[in-house]
Amino acid sequence: MLAQIEAKQNKVKAARKARDEKEMAEQVLPIMLERDDVELVHAKHADPEFVGHVVLRRPNDGEMKKLNLTMWRDKKSLDDIEAKACSAPELARNCLVYPSHERYDALVLQYPAVGTECGEVAYKLAKAGIEAEVKG
Repeated sequence: MLAQIEAKQNKVKAARKARDEKEMAEQVLPIMLERDDVELVHAKHADPEFVGHVVLRRPNDGEMKKLNLTMWRDKKSLDDIEAKACSAPELARNCLVYPSHERYDALVLQYPAVGTECGEVAYKLAKAGIEAEVKG
């Protein structure tokens, strides 16, 4: 019985790995090679149906102004953990290059931490852009 369970788990893992490799080769890598302003987020989850490749670009000035206005209205700092957790998925959605907005929304609905993780990457991309502009 235990051997059957392990065999089934190994089969699921192999299928997931094959699907992930196919997605990387056909969808994600071409984007990464074409654009130098993007970051890849590998979100991981125990669910074998979960596919967690998200490609984000740096937030533009308008997106950061909107975020800053929201934070100011709510009297929050960009360093406020609670504020980041609430605004991170939306910031990431605005910076989404891959997958589609519908697929991203479904991912975040089913796995809320994905939105927070992707939002953290978007914040880092924004911060890197600010630092680059100050140094340049």
